[in-house]
Amino acid sequence: MALTKIKGAVWDSGDNGLPASIVDFGVLTTNTGTQNATALQAAINRNGEDGGMLFVPQGEYAIEGDINIVDNTVLYGEGYTSFLNFSNGGLVLDSTIAEDPTIQLHKWRIADLRLERSGATTGPVINMFGDGGTPNDGVSWGQLDTVFITGSYNDSAVKSGEGIKCSDTYIMDWYNVVVLSCTKGAYFTDVAGIGCLDVRLHGGEF
Repeated sequence: MALTKIKGAVWDSGDNGLPASIVDFGVLTTNTGTQNATALQAAINRNGEDGGMLFVPQGEYAIEGDINIVDNTVLYGEGYTSFLNFSNGGLVLDSTIAEDPTIQLHKWRIADLRLERSGATTGPVINMFGDGGTPNDGVSWGQLDTVFITGSYNDSAVKSGEGIKCSDTYIMDWYNVVVLSCTKGAYFTDVAGIGCLDVRLHGGEF
């Protein structure tokens, strides 16, 4: 498969460290949310637990349902103009579905993206969780860097759920994260070691 030329590498993981564009896997601005969700999940899963780098070019990509992030995954774009628009669901980091669920889901990065829940359904835009056990089987060693997250209002003008929900999560960094129009900007249970720099939560609660 000929890969689209994209901007630089950000992670030495999978594909011999070479990043690939989501477009090369069939994620298109003209697709339905279901088509894009299937293609994006296949792209993320392409190397199994070895993960890899996936670049999101500028554009608005409809997504229907949850997208599961696996170990060693970097999902990155070009900033606010790289836009994943979820009609429902969101990005999920779930250590219980890892190849070995007795260890944590780790070494992941989500960067330079806009994520939105545009539908009427509620729930977190980014959902991180383990099985509620020890730090060794949660979500850890990750980074959110320059991520803009918005919920939406349904027909009753009720805000969507959390922008970011963390349960059984450990040791990660958030840089330049903005959350708008969510019931709670961020919600934490059983967390430790989350470093925050320039994190802004508007129109909701922490």
